[in-house]
Amino acid sequence: MTTARERYEAKTRVVTFRVHQELYDELRKVKTETGLSFADLVKLGTGIARDEIAAKITETSNLQRKLEEIRAMVQAKKQLVADTAAKERQEQLGRLKHEIEVFRFFDLGWSIEEARFKLGMTQAEISQHFKVWSEMRGEKEKVQV
Repeated sequence: MTTARERYEAKTRVVTFRVHQELYDELRKVKTETGLSFADLVKLGTGIARDEIAAKITETSNLQRKLEEIRAMVQAKKQLVADTAAKERQEQLGRLKHEIEVFRFFDLGWSIEEARFKLGMTQAEISQHFKVWSEMRGEKEKVQV
């Protein structure tokens, strides 16, 4: 059989620590104003700290969730930019291939009408290509005809 004192000491622990004089003076002032013991102040402080820690953990979790959302959005935007750039490159390549084909026909001596018919272009489009081609080849007199 154990004594009440032994059971009490088994359930409770003694905590001692040193603080700077300024903090001790503040604690003593709070103790006097509130009528609480130093042990009660430490217990209250622990509760406040626990609540603050829980709030910080919640805030951190929310911020991490938002960060992951932002990372996902950034990745999606990067993919969209890459897809758009690839599509634009393909379209530009198609236009360049088309232009090369038009210029090849002109280099082969095809008339504007023949090239327009073969490529299915409008008169304005083929005329613009012919103008560019003739300027590149130094045959400006052909445009004036």
